[in-house]
Amino acid sequence: MDGDRQTRLLNLPDGRRLAVSVFGDATGRPVFYQHGFPGSRLEAALVAEEAARLGVRLIAIDRPGYGRSDVAPGRRFADWAADLSAAASELGIGRFALLGVSGGALFTLAVAAHLKERVSALGLVCGLAPVVVPELALALHLPARLCFGLMRFCPRLARPFFRSVVSPLLAARPAWTLGLLAPVMPAADRAILRRPDVRERLVASIAEAFRRGGDGVVQDLELLAGPLDFSLLSIRVPVMIWHGGDDRTVPVAHGRWYAAQLPTAVLEEIPGEGHFSLPVRRGGHILEALRAMMEQADARA
Repeated sequence: MDGDRQTRLLNLPDGRRLAVSVFGDATGRPVFYQHGFPGSRLEAALVAEEAARLGVRLIAIDRPGYGRSDVAPGRRFADWAADLSAAASELGIGRFALLGVSGGALFTLAVAAHLKERVSALGLVCGLAPVVVPELALALHLPARLCFGLMRFCPRLARPFFRSVVSPLLAARPAWTLGLLAPVMPAADRAILRRPDVRERLVASIAEAFRRGGDGVVQDLELLAGPLDFSLLSIRVPVMIWHGGDDRTVPVAHGRWYAAQLPTAVLEEIPGEGHFSLPVRRGGHILEALRAMMEQADARA
């Protein structure tokens, strides 16, 4: 499914625009998909067919500076919650569920923390947890530790380096992002990336992430490397966490940490699944569970 043909630009109160693509059932239950890092709204195409089958309206938005969304200078996690709230209102959506994948996890949780009355259910898939927690940073593979560490401890050096050197390289060769992870990939991830449809969709999403340059990616890196501006303990919506037992990109220690920190969280560790194989091979299972959580929330309302 080509998300680019479905893209709509939403106008925000401050004059910026957000790029939105809808996948799955256009009249189904609304779920806002929070893409990874780096990624874009096109990433949601990986589970589009399952969303259509299950009656889920999967709404994917480029975070500011990614894809076709305008840059928001100095943005924080709270600003993303405000942006998503405005987008939902513009689309005529009152209550909705959230699905955060990989580096989109903390942005998803920020929305839940700030929009308590509008979020009915929340799912995290191979979610990156705060790397300011030492054991979570150490669990990552070396290149990721170096990137987050450089941004956290030397931001004045890191910002121009990632904006002027790393981002142009990855924009020109988006497949390199996957190549950088290849040495640590488990068998499940290597197998799923041999599928042309999966690889093409992932590379297209990464390429779209750098459409406007690297500002959005660099902003995300700085936010993910730093302290949170919201409390995880304030999140009371039902939370389901799925994490692959063989994930080497974001190890399962991150999912276990979330399960211990979030008051309502339930963790499902899936043996044999990696970082990329989990959302692709288990996408139907994940969306079906999230839909059931939404139905239960509606019944309680």
